[in-house]
Formats: sequence, C-alpha cells, structure tokens
Amino acid sequence: MKMDLKIIASLFFSCVMLLLLTACNVEEETGALVTMEDNDRVWVFIQFNVPEEGDKIDGYYYYGRVSKRQYSAISANKLTSGFILLKDTRYWGNDDIIHAYADFEDTGDLVFRIEDIRYIRLMRAEPKVGMGTEQWEQAEEEAEAKLENPENEADAEAESSSESKVSGSEIKG
Repeated sequence: MKMDLKIIASLFFSCVMLLLLTACNVEEETGALVTMEDNDRVWVFIQFNVPEEGDKIDGYYYYGRVSKRQYSAISANKLTSGFILLKDTRYWGNDDIIHAYADFEDTGDLVFRIEDIRYIRLMRAEPKVGMGTEQWEQAEEEAEAKLENPENEADAEAESSSESKVSGSEIKG
C-alpha cells in the first residue's frame, strides 16, 4: 500500500513539474496563481474574448471581484498570462438587469485565462443584483450634487433623514 502511494505521489509530482516546465512563462503563470487567491479584492467590469472551435470568438462580459494585486498587475501590463478568478460573478441579462451568476448549481466563481481579457475596468461600487444602469445614474447625480453644493451636504443629509422619518410615520399611520 505504501508503495502505491509513493508511485502515485511521484507521478503527480512529475506531472506538475512537467506542466510547469512546459508553460510559456513559468514565473508569470505562478505569479498569477499566487495573486489570484488574495483576499483583498476589488470589483471590476471585465470583457473576455474566448477562442472557440472553427476560428470563432465568443465574448463574455461580467462583473466580479478579483484580487486587487492581480488587477493592478494586469492593468499595468505586468501580468499577461495565467488565470484570473472572478468571485461573486454577475452578468447583464437580456432584460437589462444585473443577475447573480450563482444559483443552485453554480457558486458564482469563474476562472478565465488572462490572455483572453480584452477590457477591464475598476468599479467604484458593487453592482447590485436586480438593478440596471439606474444604480450608477443615481450615484452620479448624488456625486454631482455634492460637487455643486459641498457646504449644503450636511444640511441635505439632515433634511433627508427627517423626511424619511416623516414618510415612515405616514406609512404606519
């Protein structure tokens, strides 16, 4: 039994070493693997063009959380090959609403090749499931209002909280 385990371990180690030695850029591939598992993550919008059979290319557009270190390296063109892990993946549906990729069958995590990335953009906020572009339009309007009236920001917040209390009591009564 011990001999079987040694043979299996030896074969596994040989396969891993062969894979590493035949990789195009061993340093970059291992660097991608190391940064992929970081816990410090940022939200991105990302487009992949994945080659398919018959010289076709399929385009995929997703929102997801990726390693902050990996995003920085990719956006600076320091990391051009390896794998990228998207966590909490979301996509645009045909109804122009964002949907979660996770369901009873999928965890919401996807892995793609870095070489297939065609576009990547850092998001300021988490894209909300069940909403469309209005979530960014509303945030943009709020940001513009703050820029136009920075001294009134505290007054507006106080007024907003008192209005919500009034409307809350109106609903109850």
